[in-house]
Amino acid sequence: MSSPRASARFGTAVTIAETQPRLLPGEEPEVGDLLADVSSKDCIQILTGATATQVSPDGTAVQLDNGQTCTAERLLVATGRRTDLAALGVGAVGLDEQARIIEVDGHLRATDGLGAIGDVTGKGAFTHVSVYQAPIAAAGILGKEPEPAE
Repeated sequence: MSSPRASARFGTAVTIAETQPRLLPGEEPEVGDLLADVSSKDCIQILTGATATQVSPDGTAVQLDNGQTCTAERLLVATGRRTDLAALGVGAVGLDEQARIIEVDGHLRATDGLGAIGDVTGKGAFTHVSVYQAPIAAAGILGKEPEPAE
């Protein structure tokens, strides 16, 4: 599947409906603003604060909570990521299994004997963030006192 920008550049009408009030709500506001600006230059329609309430049986129409209907030949649904802390068993060390993320300190420690890196920390769902976090967490596991994560 091609990206929305590639599709738009080949002449396909693209609409992105985002439930949140801005694109990329988990990132700095400027990042979402830049993506919206670049997308609009590629003639991609961005609808923020728009929640899909119904999809037609054939998958060619999406009804939004603002009353607008988007029709298409193809529909891509991206619902985001969710961490299943209960499945990870964090309750065994006293952490809240219903939480969205594992809270960590600057050394990526969640509690005595447990560190966390990556998506589960809510500090950026990108591979390069995990790569940055891993040596800090590993140093802590090995009993060293690394510089805290920035």
